[in-house]
Amino acid sequence: MNPFDVNQLADWETGFEPRITSKLCTPYKEYMGPLEKSAKDKCQYRLLRLPNNMAVISLTVGVGSYANPNDALSLAHLLKHVLLKSQLMSESSQLSGLINSLSNPNHPHSRFSVGNKKTLGNYSPKKLCKRVTEFYNRYYSADIMKLVISGSYSLDELTEMAVNHPLTKNELGKVIHFETLSNINEICLIFPLPYIRAHNRSRLTEYIRWPLNHEGPGSLTQYLRLKGLATYAVAVISSYEGYSLLNLSISVTPKGLKQYDQVVSTIFTYLRMLSESGPQEWI
Repeated sequence: MNPFDVNQLADWETGFEPRITSKLCTPYKEYMGPLEKSAKDKCQYRLLRLPNNMAVISLTVGVGSYANPNDALSLAHLLKHVLLKSQLMSESSQLSGLINSLSNPNHPHSRFSVGNKKTLGNYSPKKLCKRVTEFYNRYYSADIMKLVISGSYSLDELTEMAVNHPLTKNELGKVIHFETLSNINEICLIFPLPYIRAHNRSRLTEYIRWPLNHEGPGSLTQYLRLKGLATYAVAVISSYEGYSLLNLSISVTPKGLKQYDQVVSTIFTYLRMLSESGPQEWI
């Protein structure tokens, strides 16, 4: 029996409304419902959801010993101490394990939460490392983590700290010329995106990249080729912790390099057309 199910967590959708930070223009969601606190508590609070679905409310992972697989008890505890580099056993944890063992045997509370090499199963170091990695990849996800940011700053300032992106309006809109090491002519455009790794199952990245990488009739590449400005275009989306970047590289001709402003203008016109057309089912 394992009652822990990441699909049965608290509702983190209802009551949240989209917002954009004033300084960074970064999207996030703010909870508009009432927040319970002590009547004597004079502090102000704001509950946010970051683009990677992490709730900003100390950081908790939202998973523990109840998620241990039956053949590797104490795996969650081992992973925690691998990450925190702390001691594994203590007298208090041994006593806790004894008390737990007296609980209902059909409930995960009765199992070892701390354990030792024996409770982790008869695995080789390589196999155990693999199990720990699998456990981490499954449960250490931003959408079940909670983060608290506390300080003497205003709520708006704390929000800016929580909802951040490496590319803000101060870094955008710049044209950088640089000399390449090899003989290539290329124009690279980088666009900031919210964290979209959580939407991998819907293949969102493929949908964004496809019309940019397409070379058929009506495509960006075909138009630039007909104008003698470029030979091909490659769009790549990279996701990091809390944000993503779209990198669009255009291999241009000598003519296209001289008329780079026309190439860039064409790209933005094409992107605007895609945005105004909306999602296309045929893609």
